Amino acid sequence: MFIKKSVESKVQLTTKESSTWFLDSGASYHLTSRQDYFSSYTSGNFGQVLMGNDGSSKIIDMGTMHLEASTGCKLVLRNVRHVPDIILNLLWSSVLDDEGFYNRLRERKWKLFKGRMVVAHLQKMRSLYVMQVSVLRRHQCGA
Repeated sequence: MFIKKSVESKVQLTTKESSTWFLDSGASYHLTSRQDYFSSYTSGNFGQVLMGNDGSSKIIDMGTMHLEASTGCKLVLRNVRHVPDIILNLLWSSVLDDEGFYNRLRERKWKLFKGRMVVAHLQKMRSLYVMQVSVLRRHQCGA
């Protein structure tokens, strides 16, 4: 846990938790089952996602997450869908493309770039690309 003093005489606590994310070129959104990973979110009826088992699950929240890759770079995921029934945390490669990132697949490794900077590395495990990150969560409290 990191503690940072802010100008408003409040203490900002930042906690980190390790998390595994999988790259999915076929998903429609970034998805997670972990509501506690969101730094901000909106509850509501955001539709459903179709699952691989021919079922569907409700999207109950949508919001923003802050991740830190093994490179030390911060990655802000916006419009992440909270789907309690999903097992894996999924990154949608098309959304990353739309946000100005580009990627390169080569020799069982996937690299995410922003300009010339390597933001994240993913390793191929069987048929999936996997990224280990730290989820950054901020909490405000009075000092």
